[in-house]
Amino acid sequence: CGEGGTASYNAASNTLTLTDAKITNGYEVSGKTYGIYANGDLNIELTGTSTVESDQLEASVYIDGDLTISGTGSLEAKGGNAAGIRVYRNLTVNSGSVTGSSSEGEGIDVSGDLIVNSGGIVSGTSSTYIGICCESSIIVNGGTVFGTGTDGIVSFECITVNGGTVSG
Repeated sequence: CGEGGTASYNAASNTLTLTDAKITNGYEVSGKTYGIYANGDLNIELTGTSTVESDQLEASVYIDGDLTISGTGSLEAKGGNAAGIRVYRNLTVNSGSVTGSSSEGEGIDVSGDLIVNSGGIVSGTSSTYIGICCESSIIVNGGTVFGTGTDGIVSFECITVNGGTVSG
């Protein structure tokens, strides 16, 4: 996990704790490689600055379930051949800073809702596609959401802002 960084997983709570982790290798599933992969729900707790990046990754973070992120740190996920962060259900960011970027896909791609609560910062960037793509609703409860790309932020349903900032 890089010099001085750690990644630890608690199976009882489905929590991955990243502390200054630098993930450059991945987990292979059906011929595709992901930096962080979960077949089901996952919680990520952030401390310090963590990154997931490699040209050999399909997506840096791939969750086939709900993803909940919290903590005082940051996570930067740079996609290789697809999204920086791909979540097949809901993505909730309670606190911490989360950045997804890709040169060949969405920065952040969510099939369910994207929920950003007070204390959460979410940024999605794509040089060729959508910064943040949400197939359901985006709900901002005092958090911050930035999207840049050919389209900055796309929601197939609605964007609800209950305080906070949305730009893109």
